Amino acid sequence: MRYLARRLHALGERAVYELLREIVNGADPVDRLEAYVRLDPAIVAALGGRDLPPASFYMVEAPAA
Repeated sequence: MRYLARRLHALGERAVYELLREIVNGADPVDRLEAYVRLDPAIVAALGGRDLPPASFYMVEAPAA
């Protein structure tokens, strides 16, 4: 399990997020973790997949009374 945790961590925050999202939606945690750790961290980084995209927030003004 320690090996799998290190491999997942090397993929970046996006992989951790995606894995957790899949588990919350009912996926088998061990099966999905084993799938993620087969990814090459260098390729994930080269494709821009390490980091989560910035959160999008929009300022909405209340209508004038």
